[in-house]
Amino acid sequence: MISRSSSRAHATRARILEAALRELGRDPDCSLGDIAGAAGLARRTIYGHFTGRAALVQGLAADAGEAVRRV
Repeated sequence: MISRSSSRAHATRARILEAALRELGRDPDCSLGDIAGAAGLARRTIYGHFTGRAALVQGLAADAGEAVRRV
């Protein structure tokens, strides 16, 4: 059974990654603040899930790799 807080954390992480994909596609030089704003979150929330920009990009790559594996 997945706890409510774990489910919420997963949803927040997904929201961050969706916003990152959208914002980085629009402007590859966008800031974490831009991504946080697009996700409707505070920048510090991103740091609760990712250690920085490089880790966020790695998260995007990992999700893309997982999507390819599922197909």
